[in-house]
Amino acid sequence: MKYRQEEFLGAQAIGRGDVTKRIDIVATAIKFGGTVEDLKDLELSYAPPFTTAKDIVNYAGYVGSNLLNGDFKQVNVDRVRELVENNNIIIDVREMYEFKRGHIKQIR
Repeated sequence: MKYRQEEFLGAQAIGRGDVTKRIDIVATAIKFGGTVEDLKDLELSYAPPFTTAKDIVNYAGYVGSNLLNGDFKQVNVDRVRELVENNNIIIDVREMYEFKRGHIKQIR
């Protein structure tokens, strides 16, 4: 079987939110021949006090599309030390409590 470049075959999720909902969405997209690009444009329900207008599934589509289109370069964990030692800038956008649990020590 030949696959289109943007076609995806599965997903994995872990988290505190409604993870099964997200996997169900992706499974439905796969069943109907959806692509990574389609995930960006899915219209999903939301409640403003609890969630944002764009679901994490939409963001997965954005990230996947950016990787496929070459708009974003992914850095594997085994290259982080090399990047830090070569004085590359790493911007950590996590919450402070996440940062305190562990972070990369910058070499200066």
